[in-house]
Amino acid sequence: MPPTRSDSTWWGSRTIPIRAKRDNIESGTYPPNFKLRLALKDLHLVTDAAAEAGRELKLAPASLAWLEEAKQAGAGDLDFSAVVATIVGRAAAGTASGA
Repeated sequence: MPPTRSDSTWWGSRTIPIRAKRDNIESGTYPPNFKLRLALKDLHLVTDAAAEAGRELKLAPASLAWLEEAKQAGAGDLDFSAVVATIVGRAAAGTASGA
């Protein structure tokens, strides 16, 4: 089950990106704003640049795996917050129309 507004452990930091995506996560719908496939592309660029610089990004493999899984499940043209549905084991809903 996705976290709710009352789950202070999940929302504790109250960061702007979390607040901006909270409605998507709570409703289980992910109308596109910044598409998941573009977030995946950007993360590939970052990890490639880090590797070239000899840097290790410890969380990147998990992030890449979740984004890839979400894309394979059909969420590539949904908002990148749809990755939460993958992480919690749900299908992402929403449409990519109009974006």
